[in-house]
Order: sequence, then structure tokens, then C-alpha cells
Amino acid sequence: MDLLEKSTQLTPNRLWIVDADNSQSRTLSATLTEQLSLSVKVTPDIPTSKIMNTYHATQLILINCHDMTPEKVEAYLAQINHYGSTFKVALYNLSALSNHYNLIQWPQVMAIFEEKSDLKQLIKGLNEVIQQGYWLPRHLISFMLSTQRSAPTKINCSIKLTKREHQILEYVSHGLTNAEIGQHIYISEHTVRSHLYNIYKKIGTKNRIQASAWAQQNLLISALV
Repeated sequence: MDLLEKSTQLTPNRLWIVDADNSQSRTLSATLTEQLSLSVKVTPDIPTSKIMNTYHATQLILINCHDMTPEKVEAYLAQINHYGSTFKVALYNLSALSNHYNLIQWPQVMAIFEEKSDLKQLIKGLNEVIQQGYWLPRHLISFMLSTQRSAPTKINCSIKLTKREHQILEYVSHGLTNAEIGQHIYISEHTVRSHLYNIYKKIGTKNRIQASAWAQQNLLISALV
């Protein structure tokens, strides 16, 4: 499988809008279909794994958080993560100081749009996600940088990662989910989780964000292939 083929697999070909089926959501669906050249469908709930796994390429899920508690959205994220497929999630209609911002810790969350975001910003941000990027509010980026960065430390040569652990940690640093990593190296999502558990213990980190920061400081990270 060459780079072009892998890149195509990671590019979303379908967008689910998790929202009530009303005139506003249908209008948004029609607009995004036209502007993003994706197949867009409105659904009041996360589609079942059978429906979602019908589409083999990466899919984008846009969740309207306006009338949805953070706990409900997190339950959706856990459900999506459990499916073991490749999905990218964008959250929109977030109110100021909302606890929804804490959901950025989930690796599937690639974009966050606040209530003040207009349609032009939404389309621009979703295009960025489609191109394998992120779209996050400035204050959230500032918070993440201020809490996750630290002065570079000398590489701890006593930490010995296996070739497979090194490979998985590289993919984590590129922002891939467990499912995407498993697809790249042909192992199950459960096996990826087991490797990550061992990696966290070895390098003294607690989550993907910390592990990614450690990898950037201590490993020679290659381009995504």
C-alpha cells in the first residue's frame, strides 16, 4: 500500500450531523453537501456500528452540543471509539466556559466550533479537518500549550522501547486513533491499546497528549507514511 492509497483511506468521504431533523439541520446538510463535496446525512443519534462500518473510509461526525450535556457527548465519543473504525469528530455550538471543551482529550475530536462561529468558519474548519488538520479556538490552543509544554529534557537512554512500541508512538504523535494505527500496521485495536498501556508505563505518561509530547522531545519522528 503506497502513500497515496493510505492518504485516500484517511480522507473522510461521509459526514454525519448528529442533531434533530429540522429545517435548520437540513439546510446545513444541503450547504455542507455542496461546499464540502461529501455525502451528508442528519441523524438524531450516533448511527449504529453496522451502518457506520458500511463505509470503509474515514468518516466525519459533526455533533451539535447546544442542547446536549458533556456527559452525553462523551458517551457518544466512547461509543465511536468502541466501534474500532476510523472516525473524526467535530463539536459545534459550544457555549462560553462550557465543560464540553474538556472533550478535546478524546483523540477523535479534531475540531471545536463555538456558538459565535458562522457558517463560513464552519466550512473552513471542516475543510481543514478533511485535509488531516485541526480547528480549535485560540484560547483552547493557548491552554493546551501552557499546560502540556515543558523545557526539553535530556533523552532518558534507560527507556527501551520495542520497535513496535516506537512505531505506535510515532503514529500517536501524528494524531491517529487506535483504530487508524491498527489499520496501518495490521494489528487489532485491542493490541494497540495494550501496547499503549505498556508505553505509558515505560515513559511515565498518563495519556495520548503527554505521550505525544514525550515523543516529540525524545524520538526522531518521521513523516506519516
